[in-house]
Amino acid sequence: MLILLSPSKTQDIETLAPTDIFSEPLFEEERWKLIKELKKLEDGEVKDMMKLSSNLLDTHRERISGWNKRHTQKNAKQAIHVFTGHVYKEFEETSFTKRQYAYMQKHVAILSGMYGVLRPLDLIQPYRLEMATKLSGVYKKEPFKNLYEFWTDLVTNYICNAKHTIVLDCASREYTKTIDREGCPLQWIDVVFLEKEGKGFRQVTVYSKKARGTLAAWCVKNNCKGLEDVKVFREDGYKYSKKHSDDHTLTFVR
Repeated sequence: MLILLSPSKTQDIETLAPTDIFSEPLFEEERWKLIKELKKLEDGEVKDMMKLSSNLLDTHRERISGWNKRHTQKNAKQAIHVFTGHVYKEFEETSFTKRQYAYMQKHVAILSGMYGVLRPLDLIQPYRLEMATKLSGVYKKEPFKNLYEFWTDLVTNYICNAKHTIVLDCASREYTKTIDREGCPLQWIDVVFLEKEGKGFRQVTVYSKKARGTLAAWCVKNNCKGLEDVKVFREDGYKYSKKHSDDHTLTFVR
């Protein structure tokens, strides 16, 4: 089983990571191509394309100008400990054993506009590049209009050949659009979290983000092997709802 997550815009590169274990990120040539394309852009183009404030533009420029092709523990940090959004709260607050990090490295993948696919222990440098960004260019004589066109083949091939039979999709639609599911012979399971409201249920985005991260961290801690293991999840008041689930969706309600 492979668990997919989205990255977060908020990142912490300064705080020391709680582990010395790390791996080299994939797709070096591709991410360096994106860095070079970003360096070509004028400030106004970047601001419009990424919808950045002046302060965020300054941060983006500082990061891109200081980007080093070689990732080391001096200029980079493990991805799972860099991202700090709602999805990653449980990963920030939990101590993991070497065995749990090994499970995480094999069973969790983070989709990324800059890196394509990140394993949790891959070293990354801070960046801001969402998958929906309409960055264009030419790579290996093939033009691309946006990051979906740039990454789809590479990301799909990686996910489909990662030696898993089930993909537990805890990522946002913005990122999973990168994957061509029809060309991938795996069982795709979407994860949904619903909140009780009146006589029915509804999704609340901020709660869903945190719950997806909590579920992923819980799977790491409990060495989940398949869907039956995942259905046992009962953190933060959620419980599996057979009524709201089907062959392609796992739904948890509270």
